[in-house]
Formats: sequence, structure tokens, C-alpha cells
Amino acid sequence: MQPLAFSIGWKVGTAILLKFGANLEGALLLAIELQDTDTVAMILETDCPLSVHAVWGGTEGPSLLHYADAHCPFNQKIRDIIVKRFVRDMRCIRDLALEALSQEEQESLGLHLLDDTMVLDEKVFEVGQALGRHNIRLPHHLWTGNGCHRSIYGHLSSVWPGNGYHGSTYGKTSLESNECGPTIRDTLYDNGFRSVDARDEGGNTPLYKECRPFTSEVHWDVIKWFLDKGGSPRYHDDTGRLRSGIHGLAKTFSMRSEQFASPCERILQQVSERCGATSLDDCRCYCSSYGCIPVAVVSKGTRLDRGSATVLEWLRLTNITPVQREVCYAEVCRAELFGRLGMAHTCCHSHQFDPITDNDLKEGSEWRELRDEDFELSEALDAYLKLYNDLRKEHAGSLSSFWDGWWQVIDILLPLGKDKGELAYYTARKKKLKTY
Repeated sequence: MQPLAFSIGWKVGTAILLKFGANLEGALLLAIELQDTDTVAMILETDCPLSVHAVWGGTEGPSLLHYADAHCPFNQKIRDIIVKRFVRDMRCIRDLALEALSQEEQESLGLHLLDDTMVLDEKVFEVGQALGRHNIRLPHHLWTGNGCHRSIYGHLSSVWPGNGYHGSTYGKTSLESNECGPTIRDTLYDNGFRSVDARDEGGNTPLYKECRPFTSEVHWDVIKWFLDKGGSPRYHDDTGRLRSGIHGLAKTFSMRSEQFASPCERILQQVSERCGATSLDDCRCYCSSYGCIPVAVVSKGTRLDRGSATVLEWLRLTNITPVQREVCYAEVCRAELFGRLGMAHTCCHSHQFDPITDNDLKEGSEWRELRDEDFELSEALDAYLKLYNDLRKEHAGSLSSFWDGWWQVIDILLPLGKDKGELAYYTARKKKLKTY
């Protein structure tokens, strides 16, 4: 334990030790844990780094915002002190850039778009690199993020290595009330951090990552916050790959539908409306017509024989129109028939082809071989679907009555669990199907 740690709570002693360059190691973190706002403020007025690991002599890791949110999540004063220091660092780096970089470089980095109410945020890492090319090394204490998380929001949404930390108020403020007061993201936004759609090195925005919590709970308040601030749940990354938040939530719903209970319905509907309830992903597989729609993602995670209630619940929650319902049922039908025919997925559902690359499309690739092997079955699949659509047009009753009748026949002609070798093709069964 360094001497400065023993002065916490004694302002005069802390000031004296700081004046003479006392070692800061551990003292700032202890002051945060003890919620000593005066000591935290005094230490942060020095050149103390803003990374937890850097406080202990390392270089990267969680920021002090992570640490404060874990140890004193409701202490707004400490949060404000830390955020103000972040702002100070950002403006210091901006001023260095405005002084050292050419006008062309400044415009390419978007520095000319910043007003006095905004800070660098997602551009700070790139600005640091640009200054480095001019042989200008930033002081070690200035916060420049890292190559993985380009914005402060992306950094906050990352997992704290070692303990699975997600952030106590970053992700868990009650939807029904705001008893906790402003969250860290509110404080950051109010202090000029406006890059809510900044992407990390993997092309993910914080909102998109929140819509894909396949192994953890859905943080609905965080999703709502980013939506309210203009975050986009659907976009193409720099490689051209589509990122769709509603498809991520559909995958989660197929596994943990209990996390979608009221009052989360309206937030799910907002994501669905912005992405499109029948919007396509970039799936290249016989399991979908031109790409999977969200409800097809749900159905692939459940199977019709035991998951039809889950599919219907998804359609209810997303509040789709009658026309959209017809599209959804047809695509669910396709996905189910695909499975009953024993066909192989060549999309992200197989966890082998995410995303499809140019190499996958070449002759001899595993992706191409699987497609070629299932070509004849794909013709049978298309024939079944044509029959589905033809019979649906002829059917005078409701969609639900048609749906029930369709599967009563299919359960006889194409029961679950049949191997490819046991299947008779559509031409041999067309007459029987027509009797329905």
C-alpha cells in the first residue's frame, strides 16, 4: 500500500503528497471504493491515467467508469468527476490535432464537424494515430481508447475480462421507473459523447451488440436508450455484411422467450419497425427464399412440432400486419420443410458459414459441395412451396385454418425424422396433396 492510500479522507495530507509526486498506485481505486469524492477529484486533476490497469502500471483494460459503476453505481458526483476528466482529455487531444494536422487531415477525421458541446469520442483513436504519423506522442495519461472499441459506449458495453462484468447501471436500470437516476450513458451523452453508432473493429455498434445477447440477458433499457438517441439497429458494415438487430433478438427469443415479457414489447416493436418485420438477412441457404426474415430465425431455433407457440408469440409481439403475416407463415413453412427433407444449412445457422465469403462460392468449397448435394432436394422443396402457395390462394378460409390443415397432411406425407433416402418426391404425392 502506497502512502497516498493512507491519506484518503485527509484533504490536506492528500494535497501535500500529490504536490510532491506521490505514487498514485491503488489510491484512486480505493478512493472510488470508499466514495471519497474529494480525493477522487484531487487525484484526477493530476496526470493520473483513466484505465484501471494503467493505474496499476499496465496499459489497457477497463476504464475508471467501469470501476466506479461496479463499486459506487449510484454516486453521481464521482461519475461526474470521472466524465469531466474524460472530456478534458478529449479536448486536449482535439486541440493538439487542430494545431498539428493539416486542414485536409482534420476534415478527413471530421474535426471540423465538432462544436463546443461535442467531444472526439469515436475519432480519438484515429486522431491519436494521425498525430503519431507526425511523430507527436500523446502523454500516457490521455485516454485514447483502443483499436477494438472506438467509442466510449463501445468500451462500456465490452465485457470486463475476468468477471463477466456488464455494468450495473449501464445495463440494468429499471424500465418501470428511474430510481437510480441518470445512468453513465446519460452523463456521457450530456457531456458531449454523441457517437452512439460508432463501430468496433468487428463492425459492431453498441446497439447491435445489445440486440445479440445470445449468452446473457437482454438489457432492454440499454436498447431503448440507443434507439431514443438515434442508434440504428440495421446497417451494413465496412465489408458490406448486413447487421440486423431484429434478427439477433429473434435468435435470442428462440432460446429464451421469457426475457421478452411485458414491458419489453414496445421496445421490441421499435426495433422491428426500424429493421422491418419481414426484412431479410444476408443468408444464402435453401432454408430461405432470398434471405431469412426474423420469424424464420425463430422457427429454426424451435422446430414446428414443439415451437409453433413460440413462433405465434413472436408474431404477436412484433405486431405485424395481415400481409406480413402471410409472408411470415410462408417462410416458416419453408424452414420447416427444409428441416424435414434433411437438408443441410449453409448459412449462419450452421455456425460454419458466417459470413459467406467469395471462397465459399467457388467450386470445390465445402459450402458449394453442400449446396450441390442438396440440389435435387431443393427442387422438391420448391415444389412443395409452390403447392403451398397455390392451395393458399384457393383456400377461402382463414390463414390459421389453412395452416392447421396443411400440416395435418404434411405430417402424414413428410413426417419428422425421415432420412433423405426414404423421401418420395413431390411428383409422386401431388395427387394426394391435391385432395386436401
